Amino acid sequence: MATIRQRLAQRIRFLRKEQKWTQEDLGEKSGLTYKFVGQIERGEVSPSLNSLNKVAKAFGVTVSELLRFEGKREGKTKEQIFQELSKGDLEVVRKAMQILDKVFR
Repeated sequence: MATIRQRLAQRIRFLRKEQKWTQEDLGEKSGLTYKFVGQIERGEVSPSLNSLNKVAKAFGVTVSELLRFEGKREGKTKEQIFQELSKGDLEVVRKAMQILDKVFR
């Protein structure tokens, strides 16, 4: 299981990439150096609350939202994905699963 530092690193990297920002972009928007942003994203350092607040503000979220590791912004479960598929998409997935089932039996 990932440590809190690793989960935070993944969350910040996910949010940054979702914005299509580089580490330099996040650094500029948060007032942190791009090197420090990189260290956070690699899980090498544990940022202070002040630094977390700066990162959260850069993303336009609260610190508590930044620390929300589960939910729609981090990834979806299979069930959530299937619920969002159109009927046509769902039929394609079902057929693919049937074919894979036959191949690997």
